[in-house]
Amino acid sequence: MTFLRNGSDYSLILPEYFNKRLPEDVKLSQYTYHYKHALIGNKIVFYNFISDAIILLNKREFDSILNFDFSADDERYLALQKAGFFTEKSVDESNVFQKFQEHIRKFPSDAFKAVIVPTSNCNARCDYCISKNNPRIDMTIETANSVVEFLANKMNFYKELFLTWYGGEPLLQHKLITVICNELQAKKPNINYSSAFSSNLAFLTEEVLEEIVKVWRTRKVNVTFDGFELEHNTRKKYVDNKNNGYQNNLRCIMKLLERNIEVHCRYNIDKKNVSSLNAVIKDLKPFFKNKKFFFFVSPLRSEEDCDSYYNLSEYNEMMLQTSQILIDNDVRPSIDNLVPRLRTKLCLAKSEHCVVIGPEGSIFRCNLSCLNLSNQTGNVVCGIEKNETYNYFANSVLRDECKFCSFLPICQGGCPEQRRSRSKTNIECTKFKFKIDAVSRIILERYGNLLSSCKILK
Repeated sequence: MTFLRNGSDYSLILPEYFNKRLPEDVKLSQYTYHYKHALIGNKIVFYNFISDAIILLNKREFDSILNFDFSADDERYLALQKAGFFTEKSVDESNVFQKFQEHIRKFPSDAFKAVIVPTSNCNARCDYCISKNNPRIDMTIETANSVVEFLANKMNFYKELFLTWYGGEPLLQHKLITVICNELQAKKPNINYSSAFSSNLAFLTEEVLEEIVKVWRTRKVNVTFDGFELEHNTRKKYVDNKNNGYQNNLRCIMKLLERNIEVHCRYNIDKKNVSSLNAVIKDLKPFFKNKKFFFFVSPLRSEEDCDSYYNLSEYNEMMLQTSQILIDNDVRPSIDNLVPRLRTKLCLAKSEHCVVIGPEGSIFRCNLSCLNLSNQTGNVVCGIEKNETYNYFANSVLRDECKFCSFLPICQGGCPEQRRSRSKTNIECTKFKFKIDAVSRIILERYGNLLSSCKILK
């Protein structure tokens, strides 16, 4: 038995899984999952989504776990118990997890998060964009002042503020964002805040770069690629086609990393641009050694059925193909890149310590629906309104299909906004659920030769 990832200690928040018990008094947690592949040998990957532990077993070891063939002082049993694989027989795990969700939703926080949309306008016209059909609205200076007042009042109860600038293309309103940040500092001289933003980087000039570093206090930037050079630029449908958006992305990523800003780079993949991934990775290769650079491949999803998008049954095939391209380029995904951990924080839509603010000052629960006024839950002048929409997102009651799902700890019951817009490619569940077979094969191929007496892989 080999631990590929050691279990995290969540004994304070989930004692039902970590307190010591005799083998005869326990059952295997429903939040475990195992995978065996005959072509790779008699080896099994065993996951515990409560503790984050991942172990590699042979068939005999796996059978002993299923049959609870242990003594109370057995080294294997003690290691598995410490890693949260067992819980007491009488425990209702779905009830335990629902209480856990409610606890973390209401748990006091020193930090407040605001996702702010200074504009819904954009210099690109991406077909997959969730905002493509929204009206083009710029935030006014009057609304910006109200946003400052709202946030300043909130900071009477919090020690830290996280600002995420969203759009549209937020850099179109970089001067207004700078005004908001400066006014916040004027009202709250000792305010501790930082920023992140999502952008196509077309307007990241040297002047703007200075603003995002010194005034916005930017820690993280999200950027996407939609294919290799010509394909990326074609898909973006830039209003001004004079600039090469692909090459500009590469230049800007370098500048951001030089300023010690994290860059989270997503490749928006579908069946038409998967063949371009190899070329894009080659261009990005100089960045992979930088610890502030994070790259991931994410399949495009839509409320509408789209033949060029991967449906859920194709995720495993997509995962194997894209992972092989990464490995061929000597970019080897770590265990943490492959397998998500327990979510100890809820998405912003469910949290009491987060808001989304639209360009007209309306308050929403989710940035996926932040321009539909029927979804608003107040505004920056009157404050948060706990109306029907607010209660929909705040609802922590698990659906029946979630209660006994092994993946619940890493999914938290899924995305409530995407639940309202299901399609063949768009579903509320974690994407990991639909590619775990491929992930398990990759793990077996990479680590399968490490089976030995119980040890931890660093």
